[in-house]
Amino acid sequence: MALFLLTLAIGNLLLPANRSITNNMLGHDFLAFYTAGTFARQGQFDRLYDLNAARDFQHQLAIAEHLEIGQSFGPFWNPPFYAWVFAPLSALPYHAALTVWMVFNALCLATALFLLVRWLPADATLGTRLMVPLLVLVSMPCLQALNHAQNTCGSLLLVCLVVHFWRKHPRNDQSFWSDPSLWAGLICGLLFYKPQLGAILAAVLILTRGRRAFMGVAIAGTTLLLIPLLTMPGITADYLQRLPQNIHFMQVENTYLWERHVTLKSFWRLLLQGRSAGEALPLTTILTGISGLTLSGGLGLTLWRYLRNHSNQNNLQLDRIIAATIVTSPLLMPFYFDYDLLLLAIPATLLASENRSQRWLNINWVMLGVWMLFNSSVAGQFRVNLTVPLLASLAVMSIRRVFDQSQHLAEQSEPAILRPAA
Repeated sequence: MALFLLTLAIGNLLLPANRSITNNMLGHDFLAFYTAGTFARQGQFDRLYDLNAARDFQHQLAIAEHLEIGQSFGPFWNPPFYAWVFAPLSALPYHAALTVWMVFNALCLATALFLLVRWLPADATLGTRLMVPLLVLVSMPCLQALNHAQNTCGSLLLVCLVVHFWRKHPRNDQSFWSDPSLWAGLICGLLFYKPQLGAILAAVLILTRGRRAFMGVAIAGTTLLLIPLLTMPGITADYLQRLPQNIHFMQVENTYLWERHVTLKSFWRLLLQGRSAGEALPLTTILTGISGLTLSGGLGLTLWRYLRNHSNQNNLQLDRIIAATIVTSPLLMPFYFDYDLLLLAIPATLLASENRSQRWLNINWVMLGVWMLFNSSVAGQFRVNLTVPLLASLAVMSIRRVFDQSQHLAEQSEPAILRPAA
């Protein structure tokens, strides 16, 4: 796969300019960030979630910078505090800002890969360790995140750090600020620049790590909430009012690329209604609700059994809880793009670190990884987003593994029944 991608890259350089992929075609998701940073830096907070303002600004920028975006534009979906991250970058010319942003993403990705490799068993060979960055770099979510200039590499690093501290068991003599549960919560709170990434993860973290993790999430969340309240007057109310309207405009009032989402909602919507504009059919809503309740109920039941056997918890069981949570979360969210499936590198590495054969689970991982290379091209034509069922199957198997392990530990904790001698 790496050789194939390298061949395409070299071949692209040899093509005429009118037939090759150029820099002006890539990184267009950064336009939304650059636009938000400009509005924040200039104090034009009322334009941050104004779709017409975003469209006009990006089309003017595209003409000035010779960007090939056609009639499309990128709305700013993130909470208002996130715009300040791009305010300094927006002071640079667009291409210079994009270069800085891509270098930052490359550093985040390299650091995340370093953490992932460290989770492998100590006796893992060099070849095994090199498989982690190789498989991640040739995966479609990674290619999409880099080509779109998305923030997914930063998300991967944050979740890796959350899991790094989550897996550390706190000692009784640790101070407040040295508690790994607190740091896991603090970093998890930062993920709320994309609420769909942090919501379920934060809930499971708090349930498994308790008060200190809750305090970490609360401190980070409160800080992020205060930033716009103190520095961007009126923007919080504007965000809460306009965001649902903007999502409705993009997904309901216009044709939408539902195959680029990996949620249960997107699967049923594409299957039953295609890309066409319009409200969701009642059947779409019902099937989304039933499948969502089934998956969330399975994850909840598994978590309940895990917490009930608190005295028997071990590292393997916790790793499986973390993996099941990360795999299941995208399906349950109302909004989750396919490039954010780069986070699946975490449960995949946790599975590899077990050093145990999981035949059908491994087959499911391979099928999902291969299919994601073609999904965005095929799903829109046939109205079947096969990534979602494959991910759902992976979630069910991941949940089942935690449930089986919890049941096994529960049986071990029960007192043996003494039987009379024959």
